[in-house]
Amino acid sequence: MAAIARAINLREPLEDFIAAAIRADEENNITHDELSPDEWQELRTLLVILQPFKKWTLILQRRNTPAMLADVIPAYDELLTHLEDQRAYQSSLEHPTPHLVAALPFTENVSPRSD
Repeated sequence: MAAIARAINLREPLEDFIAAAIRADEENNITHDELSPDEWQELRTLLVILQPFKKWTLILQRRNTPAMLADVIPAYDELLTHLEDQRAYQSSLEHPTPHLVAALPFTENVSPRSD
């Protein structure tokens, strides 16, 4: 996750570097390494999706004892709600992120809730 955040922060220098490398050697296969604007947006969306997973990982690993059910249930509930919210958000977009649209429907089969 830190690598994605760093890449986003360094987007402009990364794009300049790749553009210079492409100009320097046109037979170079680095053109496949260039990210489109949609791919940069997908990285930003991934950061949003992964943030609660990082939070709960850090919370649960801080303890020197195995996680108790009382610790895991709130984590599970928050993470599942977050994924369901992201699925709904992606579905509502005019141009949703293709990879996320394909990955997020799995939450329909996971939720034990009977709201």
